Amino acid sequence: MTRWGLVLLLLLQGAAWAASPRVTVRLQEKQPVLVGQQVHVHVKVMTPNYFTSAPPFPPLAVSGAIVTMPDESGQNATETIGGVTYASIEKTYVFAAQQAGDFTLPPARITFTYGGDDGKPQHGTVALPPFKIIAKLPPGAAAAASAAGGALMPVARVTIRQQFDRPDGTPLHVGDALVRTLDTSAAQTQAMMIPPPHAEAPAGVRVFAADPVLGDDSGPRGEFLGGHRTDRITYVFEKPGTYTLPAVRIGWFDAQANRSRTAEAPERVVTVQAGVAAGNAIAPEAASAPAAAVVKPPRRWRVADVVEAAVIGLVVLGAVSWGWRRLARHLPAWRERRAARRAAHAASEAVAFAAVAQALRAGKALQADAALLHWSRHLGGTVSSWAVAQGDTELSTALAALRLALYARAGDGAEAASRALLGPLQRARERWVKTRDARSVAALVPLNP
Repeated sequence: MTRWGLVLLLLLQGAAWAASPRVTVRLQEKQPVLVGQQVHVHVKVMTPNYFTSAPPFPPLAVSGAIVTMPDESGQNATETIGGVTYASIEKTYVFAAQQAGDFTLPPARITFTYGGDDGKPQHGTVALPPFKIIAKLPPGAAAAASAAGGALMPVARVTIRQQFDRPDGTPLHVGDALVRTLDTSAAQTQAMMIPPPHAEAPAGVRVFAADPVLGDDSGPRGEFLGGHRTDRITYVFEKPGTYTLPAVRIGWFDAQANRSRTAEAPERVVTVQAGVAAGNAIAPEAASAPAAAVVKPPRRWRVADVVEAAVIGLVVLGAVSWGWRRLARHLPAWRERRAARRAAHAASEAVAFAAVAQALRAGKALQADAALLHWSRHLGGTVSSWAVAQGDTELSTALAALRLALYARAGDGAEAASRALLGPLQRARERWVKTRDARSVAALVPLNP
């Protein structure tokens, strides 16, 4: 071996001996980022040879920002640097600035074990470098936040779909309730970052808002696609008249076009009539006078009679007044209970599935897809995962055919796929409801064991 070859070999061996774990941080998006924009921070831990334990990636706390890890799965790889082979595990944090400024990631430490050159486990520790992220406000963000009650404007496409529990034009009367369901989705945005809808109501209409339902959407490989929130708003009409339920608007910023946009659920005009009148009752037939009626002399009223009649009148008037005040005090609560019962019925699983069946029966694929998403809130997951859990191959195939016709074939064959899905879905739901009800009965504790 030549002298220079020996020197090169010694240098390579020295590099291998000096190899130690390392960590890198990179930002997927360009800086500066926008306030409210969800950007991806990739953290990669590398070690010589191989890992003998998975490195725990700690939560990161940054003042003025929200840092999460929606996808816990990591990417494993190997790479060679300076003649040394490293095993690497990379995970992605999602960073969203809540205000403009400079942010520095904390020096979090990650501890793990890896295989040494002698095959024995070695302990390794790395600390995140002081990585800086610069955030600025999007144009028009301050005005949009003020209009939305301080909520940040998402830097992602936002869509709103709404549905009322009564068709447009349905007659309404005083005391009736109308339920408005708003489904808001944002691409590549976690559900907790979607601003709540601001629903106003005109005078004479009371508004009750249920707790929102939040969820994140994933792709077929588990990748994060975005978030959605469902809000249910109940309007109770206290007076007759014509009312306009205002449109619901949520602003969002289009980073590619560098402009603000607005997602909107349109307004609805409703006419409320007074309560249904009881109508004119049929008067009873007058009793026939006796053949020989005895004519009595007119009664003369004495002072005692007048006082007695006045006392009785005051007692009756007081009783009526007391009863009316009691009724007036309990009437709003009764109306609220009735509105709550109607709202609970409108939000039930049976009503949600009825909308699915109606859309499938009519062959309206897009409406059926939206109704399936709404119904899946009662399943604890997506309809596809529920079908797999039921072990129903026919149902899974029919669901896949509908999605394929809608999104891969631009709607070609979607009507036929919708009608073909109705039968398998109804049969699977019937089995599921029977199993659910049986479990509910079995869970009841007997009163007299």
